[in-house]
Amino acid sequence: MIAVLFSVTIFSQLASDKVNLQRVTAKEIGNNTRAGDIVILNIKRKMTSVSWNAQVNGECYEADADDMVRNVLLVKIDCSKIPTTAPNNGETIGNKRTNNDNSYDSDGCIRGKKLKKIGLGLSIGGGASTLIGIIMVAAGVVNRDAAIQGGGAAFIALGLPGIGIGVPLTIIGAKRAKEACGNSASLNINAGNNGIGLALKF
Repeated sequence: MIAVLFSVTIFSQLASDKVNLQRVTAKEIGNNTRAGDIVILNIKRKMTSVSWNAQVNGECYEADADDMVRNVLLVKIDCSKIPTTAPNNGETIGNKRTNNDNSYDSDGCIRGKKLKKIGLGLSIGGGASTLIGIIMVAAGVVNRDAAIQGGGAAFIALGLPGIGIGVPLTIIGAKRAKEACGNSASLNINAGNNGIGLALKF
């Protein structure tokens, strides 16, 4: 049950990341609007919904959708209604430009860091549990001790879900923290074609 809830959380976070919101907004606006030209602002995620503001070609919008970014409601609004403290390194918001302060979303920054911390904890704990389990199973086989083997299997059963849930949460949390906190040095878990590794970004 817990794994299912975490999986739902992961998928909803992926669905409502900034790049996907750009694509969804571009599709709703139409008129051959390019997703890369859209500035996404003020993302607010709730348990079952997400809302955001968007700006492109001098026009501003307010959008709402469910947590998987379906059933999108997009409404054109006056750009003056969008907070001028919104982010994005000097990008245009209406007829104004923001400054280069990357610490624009303190709540999002805190949530992203918390999610990343939880993910790292689950990953490390799950890895340690799995390693202990493997050692116990090996020791049980050598000593022909079924009890030790059973204990090792239990550790592995607890550890593998921790890794499976923790790694995606770490990646999502790091991505959200980067968007909300601005550019800073950070240690991240990256997934690639050749596996998973740690990367120090500046």
